Amino acid sequence: MAVRRRAFDRIGGFDVSLEHGGDEQEWQERLLGGAPPHNAAGGVLYVAAAGLEHRRSGADARLRSLARTAHERGRAARRLDARAQRAPRLSSELMTLARCAGHVIRRRCPAGLTLVAHSIGRVRQCLAEARAGSPAGASRRVPAPPAPAPPPAPAAPPAARAAASTGSPPGAPEPGDFLSGASGTVGGLDSVRRLLGDAAIDAWDVLGAGRLRLRRAARVAPPRRRVLAIGVFRPEHRALTERLSAELASSRHDVALYTCEPAGRGKFENLNRLLAAHPPDARDWLLVLDDDVRLPRGFLDSFVFLCERFGLQLAQPAHRLRSHAAWPQTRRRPRSVAHEVSFVEIGPVTAFSSQTFPTLLPFPELRMGWGLDSHWAALAREHGWRCGVIDAVAIAHRAAPAGAAYSREAAVEEARAFLTGRTFLNAHEARKTLATHRRW
Repeated sequence: MAVRRRAFDRIGGFDVSLEHGGDEQEWQERLLGGAPPHNAAGGVLYVAAAGLEHRRSGADARLRSLARTAHERGRAARRLDARAQRAPRLSSELMTLARCAGHVIRRRCPAGLTLVAHSIGRVRQCLAEARAGSPAGASRRVPAPPAPAPPPAPAAPPAARAAASTGSPPGAPEPGDFLSGASGTVGGLDSVRRLLGDAAIDAWDVLGAGRLRLRRAARVAPPRRRVLAIGVFRPEHRALTERLSAELASSRHDVALYTCEPAGRGKFENLNRLLAAHPPDARDWLLVLDDDVRLPRGFLDSFVFLCERFGLQLAQPAHRLRSHAAWPQTRRRPRSVAHEVSFVEIGPVTAFSSQTFPTLLPFPELRMGWGLDSHWAALAREHGWRCGVIDAVAIAHRAAPAGAAYSREAAVEEARAFLTGRTFLNAHEARKTLATHRRW
């Protein structure tokens, strides 16, 4: 779809509260605004001569994937109809569902299952609206641009600069805007189930020789890189930090590890002091590590290999299923080497390519750093950086739940103050997976 700039100037941008279909339809309805379709000021044209191919392949072409997509589109279509006050009653939606199911049975039509899924999505959304007592959700339409403003003030430092037209608008955010909504703590019977899941994934990697092939490939590619690793290490985690240091030292890359104790300062305050003493200017990668993680054997070689294989600028190793991890998209996935996301956490292990140094370093002077990763995600969109989670080298974060060493309330308030006036990626967008890579 191609849009003239003056159209955006006249009616504003897309409604970001709509997803899975309907956002472009709502925008075009505003654009037309009753004008005849042939009117150049508000026309929408379909150019049949400009052909292209849009193909589905692999898992994306299977019935389960198609049905899941149809279900989400059904819910979105119902939301759009409800907001425009043209949604049919529940009885009508149920009748449509019955007819779709009847078509599948009568015609023995597997493809009709996608229509059933679409109709189920509409029914579910209708029931959700009835429970909420409102036929349509609140709109977050992007307003039309205001009149030209005076020349802007000098740009803020890179780490504090807001990313234009991405993420959430500047303002004082609520915790639900930038937090996952879950503690991520794993325990009890759930811990046993996840332990078995990790064992199954590990067994599959060993039996399929995927781990062995990856290690062999990482021995020769990419060329030897210069890696700066920094972290705040506490005396009570001495055993873990010694194992972590030994694992990094076994890498074929040129690794320099510098650490310090908290000494009453916050994590990112200490990281900035380490960066000031050991500038990363001549380094290819910066690795920020917490002191309470276990790294798998051959971690760094495989991690750097896959980061560069998929062209990532911000990356983190996946959490094992049994790890404490608040964001679901950061956990490892079966039969996946890596998956691309829009959001990379501030810890427990985060990797930055040299391309990001001028924008992200030094870090803001924060103690806990909550919300900083949401701001990084907005900057990544602005600069076109690729972000990813590496499933093939999953880490274990089991020593303590996230945030156990400090006040959660203080961390949330620090995040709200930091994100006020800065653009950030909202939690809903942060959870999305953009692509899954099953082979390298």
